[in-house]
Amino acid sequence: MVPNPGYIGLPPPTWPTPGCMGPPPPPLPISIPPPSRNSSLLVDSETPGSSSTSPPSETASVPNVVTKQRLVPDGKISWLPFPPGSQKITEIIKKRYDKPYKKFGDVPLLTKKFWFKEWKSHFLIDDDDEEFFWKAFKYRTSKRFSQMMSDIREGVDTTHEWLIPAYKKLLEKYWETDEKWKNIRKKARENRASLLGGSVHCGGSIPLSSTIERMKKQLDRTPTHEEVFKETHTLKSDKSKWVDKRSQDTHEKFIKKLAEVQAQHVEAQAQGMELPPIDEDLIWEEVCGGQKKNRVYGKGAFFSSSIKSRTTSANSVSGRASTNQNSTDERISKLLDTHLAPLEKTQKKLEKLERAIGKAKKEKLKQKRWNEAYVSYYKKVRASSSSTTAPLPPPLSPPPPSISSDEDYDDDRDEDDTEDYS
Repeated sequence: MVPNPGYIGLPPPTWPTPGCMGPPPPPLPISIPPPSRNSSLLVDSETPGSSSTSPPSETASVPNVVTKQRLVPDGKISWLPFPPGSQKITEIIKKRYDKPYKKFGDVPLLTKKFWFKEWKSHFLIDDDDEEFFWKAFKYRTSKRFSQMMSDIREGVDTTHEWLIPAYKKLLEKYWETDEKWKNIRKKARENRASLLGGSVHCGGSIPLSSTIERMKKQLDRTPTHEEVFKETHTLKSDKSKWVDKRSQDTHEKFIKKLAEVQAQHVEAQAQGMELPPIDEDLIWEEVCGGQKKNRVYGKGAFFSSSIKSRTTSANSVSGRASTNQNSTDERISKLLDTHLAPLEKTQKKLEKLERAIGKAKKEKLKQKRWNEAYVSYYKKVRASSSSTTAPLPPPLSPPPPSISSDEDYDDDRDEDDTEDYS
């Protein structure tokens, strides 16, 4: 058959038809651009301000990577480094002040936890230290909150753009009319003016531990008690001028008493006596008149446990060694009572549990003997079934054994188990 040169065949179908499935179309060519020499420096497409459709640029810059700073506990109510955490507290108070709170105690607990969660998100904190930071956050936020309210009241913070004008009017009305608040403020002023009241120092809101760390770097050693006290109680502009008369008098008495103790120590060594070394905190407490509300003037909350300075003689401090020993014994006794009480409760529960286990074993043994008696009886019955003698009477049935369960361990008389043993 000769093909017709003028014949035009049917075009191929554009969609699949039954019985006529053509080959799939070839894939579209994919153009892959060559990698840029600085491809590792390109900004991520998810980074704000960048575009995934923009071509690679030779001048692309490295994106700013936000790294969180790690905070570690310091003392009882502080952390290191202190400034970043303190500054973030101020920012959160200004940003989240949505009601006319007069003090931090007026802020609801859920709101406090929300503030803490936001504050914590800016730092690296170990999970084991979260409870510590929660307490420290509440304490520091309360102090900072009071200071911010005082700055507004005294006119120190003249801008306070973060404070809504309507809230400011409510606060001013409260400060002018509330008699209870006025009495508290008056009493606080009297305490600050009293020689037995609060301590005047130049440290501001920076905790004493941060000052000590700074002095360690400057001196390449641990500063003495006297050096820290002088650093925090003299003017920054003139270190020869004290912030108040009490600071100056206390320092002079301490230096005089310390010289007497050192002289007694030298004299005792010359006579061949061996005196145990002590720390100068005893001398300082004697000069300041001892503790007041669990604090000693000029030492801070943690000073005695964070600094061990020059060695002196304990026995040379008149009347302080025995007093300090009694105080130490009392503290040890309280600590023992605090930690032994949970152990005693646990011991009682263990003893009760052992009694319950012993009771269950006795019941199990009784059940075993009861079963053995019945087995022996039925064996004798089978053995005598062929004889004409009367069957043996069944053994006396013991009372049904009680099944040991959790009810045997009655814990109703125990104390509350929700107490924290840690």
